[in-house]
Amino acid sequence: MELNESLWERRAREHFRERHVERKEYGYTVDISCPDCYPIERNVGVPFGRFLRNIKEIKTIELENYNSKTVESFYKIRDIVNKEIGDKIGIYVDRKEQLREEFPIEEYKGEFKEILKTMRIKSMKPEKKLIEMIYYV
Repeated sequence: MELNESLWERRAREHFRERHVERKEYGYTVDISCPDCYPIERNVGVPFGRFLRNIKEIKTIELENYNSKTVESFYKIRDIVNKEIGDKIGIYVDRKEQLREEFPIEEYKGEFKEILKTMRIKSMKPEKKLIEMIYYV
């Protein structure tokens, strides 16, 4: 593995070789960030478009790719946020610290990590930005 190579880059390269070049049916490296395996085949909706636009504006995140799994994970997280916060989201607009304290992130950390696995992000420590994703949902 090259020094600057990320985990997803290695996984993506192995997956592409095994699944799309060698055409293995079984026993290949699974990559849920693969746009060929999980193409976007429908309109992603305005909320996801807004989320994507906001993510791309974050200077510390360099999003290279996303797919239908990203869209699916986004709407799952959106439902969680609506369940936990609902109409109260407006009171947090200027009080991110309060949201960080009150949102039960540990309970939903798996869902947040899942959406990160579906995206190919060139630069950032994704785990450190989990809670920030709430604002873009």
